[in-house]
Amino acid sequence: FNERMSIEDEITVNYSNIAIQVGPFIDDDSLVKVIHGSGSLYALQADVTLSAAKVYANKKIESTATQKIYYYGQTYSSIIAPNSGIKSRTVLGIEWFGVSDIYSDIEVIQLAYSSLKSVGRTFILEISESEVLDRLLFELTQNEKKIVKDFIWSKNFDELRHFLGGGNISVEAQKTLLAFCQIKGTLKEACIQLGKLDGNEEIKRCLIYFQRLQEYAIACDIGEALYVDFTLKNKRNYYKGIIFSGFIEGIHQPVLRGGRCGRVHTALGDAFSAVGFSFELDGLIPGETIQNERINCLVLYHEPTPELMSFVDTLHQQGKSTMALSYEQMLTTNREILAEKYDCLYHNENGGFREEVLICI
Repeated sequence: FNERMSIEDEITVNYSNIAIQVGPFIDDDSLVKVIHGSGSLYALQADVTLSAAKVYANKKIESTATQKIYYYGQTYSSIIAPNSGIKSRTVLGIEWFGVSDIYSDIEVIQLAYSSLKSVGRTFILEISESEVLDRLLFELTQNEKKIVKDFIWSKNFDELRHFLGGGNISVEAQKTLLAFCQIKGTLKEACIQLGKLDGNEEIKRCLIYFQRLQEYAIACDIGEALYVDFTLKNKRNYYKGIIFSGFIEGIHQPVLRGGRCGRVHTALGDAFSAVGFSFELDGLIPGETIQNERINCLVLYHEPTPELMSFVDTLHQQGKSTMALSYEQMLTTNREILAEKYDCLYHNENGGFREEVLICI
């Protein structure tokens, strides 16, 4: 990820605009609010993804363009508990804007996996899919959905059964929901279990996605490292699609959270699709400033394939920094401009990869 976003300038936001920017996505009770000397109410930075979307929008980049950014800084949230307080977190994170294909999902998941592995302790990366659950609960009211999700996230299936039995959801939908929420295992195991459920359209869509995800995960040798759990809590309402959390031995809460954002609307009225994650560094590793570096290889493709994932992984194994983009995502085809950033291009064509050396004049 080649461009750093400074979040220090985004730490405080005028509270008069906060409802527009984060209202639908972040629980207002978790925001830390302060009164400015002018009398205005401000909110401390609670989440970087939405601020990153604002920065992306401010640059007036076309909605079809793609951009990778990384950030490092502090976030603040109010703890909702009997002994309440303010929690400060040091986070390092990435966001990839303007992409919506499965290649970007698996590349970010692979980076999340590598980040957890770099800590040098036993870890697990759990993945889920947020849209299926929402669509399986379409018969319920908003309040009923909140209650059901709380039961699911706390894995309280006895209370869930009791609640569903007294509601308006059909018996068939109850069975599908309960069976779906109890699916656990590796990607391969989860696909087998999904395939045994009744022919619900949402379940079929999820199965197809996870089967494709498994192909890519095998290509980059992390297929057995991803653990599926459909009770994974979705802390941010802007996640629509793949979500994931990383856990490290000895820490009883996720240290890494991420997923695919839906069409998040900024205060400027623009909407972006993005995928990324944040890694909480407190108590794990010291933060260091990361310098921008030249990228060795740019791999271009028309359609993402497992072979593409395998080829990019091979370049990584050779110690080469690599970026893969579809031809539609290219901001420029000017060879001199590309040569300032990349050493060579690889074109995915005729079942192979053709190398094109770039020379900076």
